[in-house]
Amino acid sequence: MAYGLLKGKKGIISGALESSSIAWKVAEKCVEEGATIVLTNAPLAMRMGEINTLATKCNAQVIGADATSIEDLENLFSKSQEILGGKLDFFLHSIGMSPNIRKGKTYEDLNYDWYQKSIDISALSFHKMMSVAYKQDAMANNSSILALSYIAAQRVFPDPGRAGLRRRPAQAGRPEGAAPGPRRPQDVREAPLPARAGRHRRLLPHAGARLRGPRRGALAADPQDARSALDGRLHR
Repeated sequence: MAYGLLKGKKGIISGALESSSIAWKVAEKCVEEGATIVLTNAPLAMRMGEINTLATKCNAQVIGADATSIEDLENLFSKSQEILGGKLDFFLHSIGMSPNIRKGKTYEDLNYDWYQKSIDISALSFHKMMSVAYKQDAMANNSSILALSYIAAQRVFPDPGRAGLRRRPAQAGRPEGAAPGPRRPQDVREAPLPARAGRHRRLLPHAGARLRGPRRGALAADPQDARSALDGRLHR
């Protein structure tokens, strides 16, 4: 049942690869609640995934962008404002990739060139997106900037596949590393879930997701509570 919580809101959602992606569900929910969105992903991911199916369902345009490329991000934010007809009320960073994990590398056998690429894609791209948004003055007053992280970036879990280490630099973007003002960078840390990017993770029955931002410390005991928290942050 929709309540129109995001009626009139405009935003960018990144990282929707297929129907098991968290960003996919967020996109569907945002549109259901009245938002107008632009979808984005890396060109390679767009070819691998099903983002055009989601775009049709959500009546959204898709802009390909490599989140590690400032030039691509500048194009993403400028075109999104043209398409949506003004400044953005939110954007969601839901991006994570590790060549080491894909290649089955263990901790003692990491390829550190790949590891640096993982950090650039999974964490530093969040800072780059915020930087471009601020420079273009692309965000409306009282807008929300959200990143999906991983709970192992804060707590120790068995076999997190270095996902926590890769996500920690992204969390520095909220709020300590962010410019002051009415735009609020926040991160939502999910428990291990069977999403596309997290199929290597173990499902832990007591893991939760912590929502951080201006109001810190809200611990969600299960993924459904985490999604509810995300909905609440998006429409504020």
